Amino acid sequence: CDDRFNNEAVVSTQSTGDQMTCTEGDMNITDCSADLMDHDCSAGESVWLECEEGSSDAEWQVIGAHLYSVDDAGEPYESENAGVVIVYLHMSDGSQEAYGSLCDDRFNNHAANLACQYLGHEGAIRWGNVASNDEYMSRSDLERFEVDTVVDDMTCPETARNITDCSSDLMDHDCSAGESVWLECEEGSSDGEWQVVSAGLYRNVGDMEIEPSGSAGVVLIELAMTDDESRRAFGTLCDDRFNNHTAQLACQSLGYAGVTQWGNVGSMGEYISRSVLEELGLSTVVDEMTCPADATDMNSCDADLMDHDCSAGESVWLQCENDDDDDDEIDDDDEENYIDLEFGGVKLALNLGNVRERIHF
Repeated sequence: CDDRFNNEAVVSTQSTGDQMTCTEGDMNITDCSADLMDHDCSAGESVWLECEEGSSDAEWQVIGAHLYSVDDAGEPYESENAGVVIVYLHMSDGSQEAYGSLCDDRFNNHAANLACQYLGHEGAIRWGNVASNDEYMSRSDLERFEVDTVVDDMTCPETARNITDCSSDLMDHDCSAGESVWLECEEGSSDGEWQVVSAGLYRNVGDMEIEPSGSAGVVLIELAMTDDESRRAFGTLCDDRFNNHTAQLACQSLGYAGVTQWGNVGSMGEYISRSVLEELGLSTVVDEMTCPADATDMNSCDADLMDHDCSAGESVWLQCENDDDDDDEIDDDDEENYIDLEFGGVKLALNLGNVRERIHF
C-alpha cells in the first residue's frame, strides 16, 4: 500500500506492506518499518515501481568490528574483551555504510573463538545472545539505539582457521534484537603474527580444483601464524594500492624476469573467475601492498595480512615474463629450489618445486 511510502522506500524496497516508513538514514529495506497483514487500503492504493535495469557490481563488505556495552547511565561504550558484537560494513564502491549487530543464527563455539581472535584475543570464554543475558546490552538498548542486525547466518567450517574462512549474509536477515551475539573473550592476545609461507600463480582447471599455472595466473598466498603453524590461511592478493612497479617486483619475486600485464579478476576472469573464488571460499589474505618507487625487491614493500576491505573481484592476476633461457614450466624434480623473501618484516619462503602440487578444496 502507498500509505507513508516515499522515495527512500523506492530506492531500497524489495517487499510490500502497509504504512511502510523508511527514514533518510535507512540503508536497506530491513531498516524500514511496516504493518504486515493489517491495512486500511483500497486496491487503488497499491504501489507500482519503475526500477533501473541491471544492478550494481558493488557489494557489502565487513570493514571492522568491536565489542560494546552500556554504562550505568545507559550510554554505549567500546569495551575491551566482553560485550555485544557490533560490525561495520560498507559498499565496495564506497556509496553506503552501515553498522549493526551479529545474529546468533548458525553461530557456534568455533565461530565465537574465531571472532574473538579476529578482535585480537586468544579465544572465547563464553558467548550467547542478549535475550538470554543482558549484562552488556539489553534488547531494549539495541532497539533504543536503533541497532539492527547486519550480519546473519555466520557459518564457520571446522577447518576454518580465521574468520575470513567463514560465510555469512550481510544486510539480509530474519533476526530480532534479542538474537544479537555477545562475546566474552580471553584477555590478552597471541604473541604470534601472520607470515607468508608460500605464493604462486594459479588457474581453475575444473570443478572445485585449481593448479599452479606457470608464469600467468591469479596470485594465491599461504599464511601461517609464527607461534602456531597449524593456524593457516590461503587466499588472494588485493589490488588496493597495487601498481605496475609492485607487479614487476612480484613477478621477479616469483622467479620471472618481470611483468607483461596485470589486473584483477573483476575485469578479466580467464585464470580464476570471481564466482569460482567465491565458491571456493578464497578471500583476500594480503591487502594494501605498497612498494616505494625506489624499491628494487619485495624487501622494501609493505602489506596488511589478514586485514582487508576487498571483494573477490579485486584479486590480482599476473602475466609474468620469462628469461630467454627459462622454461615456463617448473621442474617437479627441483625440490630444493627456494626463493627467500621478506616484505613488511614478513618472511616469504617460496618453494618452486612444491608449488606444482595441485590444491583441492
